[in-house]
Amino acid sequence: MADRTEPRLREKALAALSWLWASCEKVSLSESESLDRDRSVLELLMVNAHQLACPACRRFRKQLRSLHAALERIRARREAGDRFPALFLPPDARERIKIALRAANEPIGPGHPGLPTD
Repeated sequence: MADRTEPRLREKALAALSWLWASCEKVSLSESESLDRDRSVLELLMVNAHQLACPACRRFRKQLRSLHAALERIRARREAGDRFPALFLPPDARERIKIALRAANEPIGPGHPGLPTD
């Protein structure tokens, strides 16, 4: 009788090997996705192993976690009905930004205010 676990073991072994030479891109993607899904023990071990040798990926993890924590605090305060006057722009400031964005998206041609005249 054939052992049905062999293909799964081979697949897991190949996945583990791919993490041994994980790129920073793969590690940062794993970190980002970890906010929405649980990682396998193997993936977590390999990400941690990579980060032992990579200060940039350690910094990315720290920044990602700080940003996530800040957003969670804001979400909790908003759900509690708290207003954030410092986070919201006054209507006149919003309108000035909208006007500036519309102007920036207009095609540039002769007579455009941002172009020098001869």
